Amino acid sequence: MLRPSAEPTDHRARPTRFRYVVLAGLCLAAAFAYVSRNSLSAAESTVRKDLGLTKEDTRWIIMGFFLTYAAGQIPSGQIGHRWGTRRSLPLFSTLGSFATAAFAMAPGWVALTASRMLMGAAQAGYFPCTTITIGKWFPKREQAMANGVLASAMSVGGAVGVAVTGALVVDVGWRAIFLLYALPGLLWAAWFHRIFRDRPEQHPSPNPAELDWIREGRPAVAAANGSDGDAGARVPWLALFASPVLWLICAQQFCRAAGYMFYASWFATFLQESRGVSIAGAGLLSSLPLLATILGGPCGGRLSDGLMVRTGNPRLARQSVAIGSMLGCALLIFAAYPIQNPTLAVLVISGGAFCAAFGGPISYTITIDMGGRHVAPVFSTMNMAGNIGAVAFPYVVPDILEWSGQNWNAVVLLFGGLYVAAAACWGLLDPRGTVLERSLWTSAGRSV
Repeated sequence: MLRPSAEPTDHRARPTRFRYVVLAGLCLAAAFAYVSRNSLSAAESTVRKDLGLTKEDTRWIIMGFFLTYAAGQIPSGQIGHRWGTRRSLPLFSTLGSFATAAFAMAPGWVALTASRMLMGAAQAGYFPCTTITIGKWFPKREQAMANGVLASAMSVGGAVGVAVTGALVVDVGWRAIFLLYALPGLLWAAWFHRIFRDRPEQHPSPNPAELDWIREGRPAVAAANGSDGDAGARVPWLALFASPVLWLICAQQFCRAAGYMFYASWFATFLQESRGVSIAGAGLLSSLPLLATILGGPCGGRLSDGLMVRTGNPRLARQSVAIGSMLGCALLIFAAYPIQNPTLAVLVISGGAFCAAFGGPISYTITIDMGGRHVAPVFSTMNMAGNIGAVAFPYVVPDILEWSGQNWNAVVLLFGGLYVAAAACWGLLDPRGTVLERSLWTSAGRSV
């Protein structure tokens, strides 16, 4: 695998690498968020039976999270942009913990849905904040790698949440499990606010050598690449929304997020009903695709960064890697279509999850590459589009099952087709320049 060149050193000191402590903190937040977010997948059938609900009812509980998560992307991204990550992210984590506890104590369908909607609103600002922070704390040559590690942390949280919930939900009960999941976010919020600062220059731990490494290539273009996160800058929303590049970035995210939701919503139920797997077995098997993404994210990010350092060609380093990853995922999903052995089918689908994760960090990194001074609004808009896809997929699954006579294969075909569509979007997306430079509003000579 290609590797970025070694960190520079000087006669005074080696880089202290405190940026990796910052990344570890962001990864913990992502993992805790995905534990509470994805564990409902393994508990869905138990919650449904315990409260006498239908699949049509539980799809609204699943969707409730993503409705507010999508709607909250731009507002919460602006909060992170203006308040800074140090204040915003602990606030979001605390609210998310309270929402998880409220879910555990909810008496019925309405309260369950409301608590998931509160959780979605609270978590909406997580990844705009992490993207801003990676843009400030990491040099360009390490940003895809950092995003890949962050994606792996999401998958660790999702996999652990699904596996633990599936193993314990029958004996311990889903309410006790979700109360337990509310605690880590509160502890993390207090810790992170204490150790973190919004910019590396504000923190005493990075030494001059690390600051030089982080700033590599930035002195003359810091405002252009968004590393300073100019909180006072006016956001040219019309010009951003008039950019075909942003449309394609949003479209690929819509497809990827909708595809990912098969793992995070109906996958355990799919295994129970189409392959005859037990609840505990479905929880364990459902964790395998999420575990596969743990390896895929860092590997893809490292390869993309290495290609960027050695070639300087974003079409090769970003676009080509993303296309190959999405197509590889689709092919493996289609290959699993006729396999009836549940373990083998999940292993093949997990290979597809690895491929999808391999290209995943590029979606985050492209918002830093092409966001200019407006990384937060570009990322938030992209993630909003992704979560519209995440809302749509859980909603249509019961309708597809009804239309197909409860045939889960129809859902699998849609699942794979989404990644084909994502690859097509990347094929049309030229990753050179910035979103604003390619805006139709800008090209018409109007001011941004």
